[in-house]
Amino acid sequence: MPVRTATAAADNVQALDSIQNDLKGAQTRREQLRRAADTYASELSGLKRKLVSAARRAQDHEARISSLEQRIAKLFKEKTEKTSNLKKRRHQLMQMLAALQRLSRHPPVALVALPASLTDTVRSAILLRGAVPRIEAEAARLRQDLSRLAVVRANIALEREALTAAGHALEGERRDLAVLIDRKLNLERQAIAESWVAKAQISELATQARDLQDLINRLAVSRRARAKNIPKPRQKPAAKTANLSPSTGRLPVQGKIVQRFHRSGPQSSRKKGITIETRADAHVVAPGNGEIVFAGPFRGYGQLLIIEHDGGYHVLLAGLHRVDAAVGDKVLEGEPVGVMGSPPGQKPKLYFELRRNGRPVNPLPWLAARKDKVNG
Repeated sequence: MPVRTATAAADNVQALDSIQNDLKGAQTRREQLRRAADTYASELSGLKRKLVSAARRAQDHEARISSLEQRIAKLFKEKTEKTSNLKKRRHQLMQMLAALQRLSRHPPVALVALPASLTDTVRSAILLRGAVPRIEAEAARLRQDLSRLAVVRANIALEREALTAAGHALEGERRDLAVLIDRKLNLERQAIAESWVAKAQISELATQARDLQDLINRLAVSRRARAKNIPKPRQKPAAKTANLSPSTGRLPVQGKIVQRFHRSGPQSSRKKGITIETRADAHVVAPGNGEIVFAGPFRGYGQLLIIEHDGGYHVLLAGLHRVDAAVGDKVLEGEPVGVMGSPPGQKPKLYFELRRNGRPVNPLPWLAARKDKVNG
């Protein structure tokens, strides 16, 4: 074999060895990235479950605070009524006491000189004297009622303070979880991106190796086996379908339903969904397992979020102040997906629409399995 040919063959063999080493290294790197992505996904899944629990606790606090506010408003109304009644009773009592004082100024013998008849005068005196104890007892009862109301109000105020403190603590927990989830999402996406880069590198290296192998096959049969043992990139396993179950749906937010399905709206149009009046800054969660297919402003809906569920279902959530999900995200039932705003002078409203195979359907029967409390 001529020296030049032998040198060329050696160079090609050396090039193939280098490519094979690069290929093995790229495959190893890709496997490492895949394992890292699996680890990130596992950690992310755990964090998402914690976030679901935190959101549930936050919504429970929101519901309790709303209930307490209603109780306090009712107690204030009751207090106002009792205070008004007490003032009226006191006024009546003062009038009767004044009448008794006027009678007491007259000696018994002078009663006959009064303009009224003696019988009427005596009857009036008896009635006045008999009414005073009853009025005083009623006033005492009213004062006791007011004292009890003051105690109840104080207890509720303390409970509200405790709930507010717990809510702040929970918000801090949710913020911490959101930071961790965002970090894990970024790491997972980075790992997946690097994995696909590694896959592209492997494909390129494999192509180069096949081209060079054609050349080496003409030089030495002994090199063919080595070339055939070049590792091929393993295909990425197909992602598992999310476990979606719309029959176990839940209301996405705590609040009061103020507009029902197919009821006439402000413009006399038939509503294709329901409208829920919420607390300011209320947490909005996914009503079921699904995938985010749209997130962003859309025409007259404002911030619109569309979640795709199994069985041809789509959930539309509109009116959010902030969306905490991105297209392609897999969300769990109860996972926070956004936050309501705090418009001045009014309560925020969330529009909730459910569609099956593109047609609007009443979401309340869809949610009945959860036995969520529905107001309105």
